[in-house]
Amino acid sequence: MKFVLVGLLLFCGSVWADDASDDDQLGRKNCRGWNQLTSSQALFYLVGLRDGILTTAVLVSGAEQTVAFYFPDGSTFGEAQKGINQICAQPENSNISVIFAQKAFTLKAHGSKPQEVEEYLRFMRIVNPK
Repeated sequence: MKFVLVGLLLFCGSVWADDASDDDQLGRKNCRGWNQLTSSQALFYLVGLRDGILTTAVLVSGAEQTVAFYFPDGSTFGEAQKGINQICAQPENSNISVIFAQKAFTLKAHGSKPQEVEEYLRFMRIVNPK
């Protein structure tokens, strides 16, 4: 069992491995990098993101709540991809990490008011300057 867990952690960690460039934020892909991904790459990135969140959450408990925080119940990876595409298409969001764009999509899916989503994105622009 430990071997499987270590393998999963290494696999999930490799999803985050990327060359340092303007397309990432402390090792996390930002919207600028997201916009350069093909549709398939973006889809696999989301699968890896969800798996990484899930693996971490399982290790520290609270997996369901943690995944629900970033991925709305009942949404598909394709729907999440479209939501992130809309957020990352806005030039002012180019430095926001993809995980924060995903959270903004989740806020929208959970019925947050547009002002609340914009406030969240405005804050993310401040804490992700580059």
